[in-house]
Amino acid sequence: MFNALNRCRILAASLALLLPTVVLAQALESWPDKPVKLIVPFPSGGPTDTVARMQQLGMEPVGSTAEQYTAQIRQDIDQWAAIVKSAGIKLE
Repeated sequence: MFNALNRCRILAASLALLLPTVVLAQALESWPDKPVKLIVPFPSGGPTDTVARMQQLGMEPVGSTAEQYTAQIRQDIDQWAAIVKSAGIKLE
């Protein structure tokens, strides 16, 4: 009898703890239901503003050092060179 009572209490406590999690997860599926406004508390034209504007457009800034920037540019040049070559594009 004691074992069955403990099992019922444990089961009830488990359900009581899991139910809010399920309800919350369902509520978060529809959030946000409208555009989120990003406010950058820095003057326009600065590095923080530039990064925020790039992220708003769906871009992801890469590299924060000159070496990382150089590596990214080289990778882009190699990628586009391969595309231009495979398409047979000639410089006029």
